[in-house]
Parts: sequence; C-alpha cells; structure tokens
Amino acid sequence: MRGRKHLSGWHIGTAAVLLLAAGLLAVGVWPPAGALSEKDMDAAIQPVIAGREFDIARWEAEAVAAKIAANLRYPAPQLAGLDGSMIVMDYVEQLRQYRRLQQEIEQAYAELPAGALPGEETRQKEAEAEHLRDELRRRQPLVETILERQVARTAGRLGLSTAGVLWPPVLFRLSPPPTHLVVSPRDRIELIYSRDLSPDLSVSERDAMERAIDAKLGVSSLIEDLGGYGAYPPLILEEPALDWIIPTVAHEWIHNYLAFRPLGMRYEASPALKTLNETVASIAGEELGAAVIQDYYPWETPPVPSWKQPPAPPEAGPAVPKEFDFTRFMRETRREAERLLAAGKVSEAEQYMEARRLELLRRGYVIRKLNQAYFAFHGLYATGPGSVDPTGPKMEELRRRSPSLAAFMHTVEWFTAPEDLDRALGGQ
Repeated sequence: MRGRKHLSGWHIGTAAVLLLAAGLLAVGVWPPAGALSEKDMDAAIQPVIAGREFDIARWEAEAVAAKIAANLRYPAPQLAGLDGSMIVMDYVEQLRQYRRLQQEIEQAYAELPAGALPGEETRQKEAEAEHLRDELRRRQPLVETILERQVARTAGRLGLSTAGVLWPPVLFRLSPPPTHLVVSPRDRIELIYSRDLSPDLSVSERDAMERAIDAKLGVSSLIEDLGGYGAYPPLILEEPALDWIIPTVAHEWIHNYLAFRPLGMRYEASPALKTLNETVASIAGEELGAAVIQDYYPWETPPVPSWKQPPAPPEAGPAVPKEFDFTRFMRETRREAERLLAAGKVSEAEQYMEARRLELLRRGYVIRKLNQAYFAFHGLYATGPGSVDPTGPKMEELRRRSPSLAAFMHTVEWFTAPEDLDRALGGQ
C-alpha cells in the first residue's frame, strides 16, 4: 500500500455528490473504459472526485516535521527495550477502551427515537471518549518512536542493513490512511485506474461516486479502505492489535527499503511488477513483524508467516471443507467470475459475485461490494484470499528455499520483470 498526509480539502456533501452523479448521467456515457487512455479516464473521473483527493504534499510536510520533533524529544535508545514494550501495551489497551466507548456511543444513538436527545449516561461516555482521544494523541509520538526502534533493531538483527546502516530509517505515523479508488473494466478483472482519496469519505459518498463513475464509463469501480499508506513516512491505521500494527509497519518499511532497489523503483511499471512488489512486502513484512513480536512482546503469539504454513493440498473436486475457509471461498469466487467473464457473460458474473457476497454476509463477513474492481485491487496481494495469481505460491516457495530473510530480500530486490521469479526458482 502507499501514501500519506491528511487532507483538508473542500468537503462535498452526500447530496452534492448525488446531484453530480445525476448531472454526469445527463451528459451521457463516455466510450468504454478499455478504449480510453489514462489521461481521458482522468478527465472523465476528475469531476466526480474533485475536492476529495488525498493531499499528499501536506501530509508529507506535517509527517516529516512530527518525526523530527519526536526523535529530538525521545533520543534514549533504551526505549526499544521491554520498558518501551510496556508503554506500547498500555497505549494499545487504552486504544481498545476508546474503541469500545465509541461503539457504545454509536449504539446508543442508533437506539434513540427520531428527534430524541442522548441521555446523561451517553453524554458522560462522550466526554470520557474525548478525554481518552486527547490522551492517545499526547502519547502517540512516543509509542511510534518505540515501535520504530524495535522494528529497526530487529531488521538489523535479521541482516537487512546496508553496510551496517538500516536504510531508510524506520518511520511511520498512526493515522487514518486515505481511501483508494480502483477501477476495472466490467468484462474482465484488471486494474486500469486508481487514485487516493480523503480518509473521511462516508459510505454514502463512496457509493454515489462509484455509481457516477460506473454509469459514465461503463466500468466496475470501488472505493476501498487501506490498512497503510507506504510513502515516507508511511501512514498506518490505528488498530488496537499489536499483531496487526507491527506487521503493517514492517510491510510498509519493506516498501521503503525496496524503493532504493530495482524492484521498488519499477513499482508502477506494470500491474505484474506491482504484484511482485506487494507480494514481497507481504511475505517479508509478515516475517519481520513476527520477529519483532518475538523479540519485544514474548507474551504475545506472533502470526505465522504464510511461507511457513504448509501448502494447501490440491483441490480434488467440489467437496465442501468441514469448516468454512474464507480464502478458499474467495478464490473459488474469483475463478468462477473470471470463467463467466471470459465467456462474455458479464451480467451473470456480476449476479454471481453479488450472491457470493450475500453468502459471506450470512457467515458474518461484511464486504460492501464484491465486484471486478474488488478482485482487481485485492489481487495485487498474491498471497491474499482475493488472488489466484501464481506469484504468491512461487514467492513463498522462493522464501522457503532461501536460508534467511536477508538472503530472500537480496535476491528479490534485483527483480525487474516477472520472469526473474521463475529464473530464481530454476525455471519453474
């Protein structure tokens, strides 16, 4: 994932977006997306997203200033030790309390009769939540600095330094990442356009924008949340779970590391190279994150890196597994959707994906839209459940064959084409 800074652009209300969508429809539909250049697509989509784009320049300026201030304020190297871990654990627990209060407040408002005002108990919870939020903001720079040093020390121990220097330094900010607009043609699953948008888009705003883009260009679009945004320093979603925060910080730092190597320099060169980059960051980030947890949070159970998990047995038919397997379900869904699309059955494929989304909802998995754009975006991560790309299993096999994480990284960082992965595996 990519990105930064928090946006203070002009806010378009939901009603305005809906009116804009209607206006675009009145103007007429553009030629099919496949016939448009990226410049033409940008011209068509820009009126829909105007004022809601992510302000990366402002994010960068504020983030760099905050990091300089934090490193001047907290220079003590011992912060990376177990004393620092206890500070982080206390912060995460405080963040959990804040999230619980938010949920209770939202539930209380949802249960109010129309026009009714919240009671005293709810107002007290709102005041408590505001106090907790202020305390979290006050402690956030220290917690970020501790985690940065812990990840850096573990990365150095694992051999990811260059001439004894870890480059670039591990830096990040805990903050809501931008949302991400992705566009795919309707007749196939392919990422053909993407833009970063404001992190505070409401669900109704997202839906209105997607409808406007789909109707105007005849495409499949989706505005999706990001867990991190990998510019420098990257922006990490504030989640009250160490086994999420630490691997995500590691994932984004791997992107920063690769940015100075051939593979990372070619991130945008093609969808295949983007997938290579994201797959490497997923595999290496999982492993580095798990090692940090082992080093500094030994009482926590670290996640098991995907390459250490046994390969799934070959599918021997339509037999249903004893327990629901989300990853298998999503890969089956993508394969069947691609089969229908290849046969020219676009409407049938979309109806099928919607039926599968509703099945997930019945099982407790909430996905707002399951469409071509969803799979085009999640397919970038070839080890993820939305991907059927062979890059994931191949990269995991390369990691299994590598004697260390450093050896793996020193191999893949030189890749400049998808064929390099096959060559590294001996022509597989």
